[in-house]
Amino acid sequence: MHRVDVGLAHGIRLSCRANQASLAGVDRAAPRVLFLHGFPEAAFVWDEVIGLLGSGCHALAPNLRGYEASSSPKAVKEYRARHLLQDLSALIETWGVPMFGAAVWLVWVFTQQAGADGTIALLTLFVAVTFLLFVGAAWAVVAQGPIVLVALSVAMAGVYGQVTVNDIVLARYTADAWRGRVYAVRY
Repeated sequence: MHRVDVGLAHGIRLSCRANQASLAGVDRAAPRVLFLHGFPEAAFVWDEVIGLLGSGCHALAPNLRGYEASSSPKAVKEYRARHLLQDLSALIETWGVPMFGAAVWLVWVFTQQAGADGTIALLTLFVAVTFLLFVGAAWAVVAQGPIVLVALSVAMAGVYGQVTVNDIVLARYTADAWRGRVYAVRY
């Protein structure tokens, strides 16, 4: 695992963790995977997963504003969702993947994941509802007036979709003897 600082066009610096392929610029056509952490974690939570990816793709896990060595603006308002989305958008652009290109690639991946019987893998379904949540949240940040309610509805559909898919995964892959305990911890 390597650490790299990425300076964004709007002056924010993100401390990132990356695999060797991302640093060496090996195979510029290789897929790019961006790993985001939640609160109160940091990018280190993805180290093991990034290590498993090997050199077949470019992997980057940024520490968001205020985490580890990333920029830490003093004003609380600088941590609002619109600023965090601006950071991610600039990071993706800096990384060489236009936002439109990333969205088109994601749709293409979904269409390629359907099995011969027309079913969709659980991972693909999970990524789809997560993307729905992200789109709804991003839209809610920039929307105004009554459209905000529509955007928040899209985000909530993503949230409830994640809960449903997580329950399907737990039901399918947890041993019968442990299923009750897993649900007890989860809920």
